[in-house]
Amino acid sequence: MESTGRPPPRGLLRSSAVVGAMTMISRVLGLVRDAVFARVIGTDGFADAFFVA
Repeated sequence: MESTGRPPPRGLLRSSAVVGAMTMISRVLGLVRDAVFARVIGTDGFADAFFVA
């Protein structure tokens, strides 16, 4: 397949940006979730038992 040198369609760029933004939001929310668990449950053996169960 030959490359025509055209830029990708605008819709593809927007879709890629949306997926990237949602991934970053997911990562930040996961960090917040872990911080809340550490604050509520703690970081000792009880927390380890909770996550293993």
